[in-house]
Amino acid sequence: MGPVLRNDDNTLEALTDSVWLDESTCLVHYTYNAHRQLITVTGRGGSVRRRFTWHDDGLMASHEEASGLLSEYQWQEIADLPRVVAYRNSAGEQLTLEYDFAGQRRGVPVWL
Repeated sequence: MGPVLRNDDNTLEALTDSVWLDESTCLVHYTYNAHRQLITVTGRGGSVRRRFTWHDDGLMASHEEASGLLSEYQWQEIADLPRVVAYRNSAGEQLTLEYDFAGQRRGVPVWL
């Protein structure tokens, strides 16, 4: 039998889930906020591997890796759906995304 996902308190309202290799080995632990949005991923050794924040409208605002790299997102409604229009991270990378649905293209402008 492979890894097993467990709802940690056996309710639909649980704010944590875990994936277990066997009865004593937890591979990963997920923690959610009251809106059921993922806020932390904790690895096998007990250290937090990733953290998430959310905008009030339910879209992801940022995620931070265990290394400290923070990635942030800006969203805009385009063609009746939320789309990422800007991204930046703590290493200095920044992107602005453009969408052209009539031309069936999505892209990132490149400056040389």
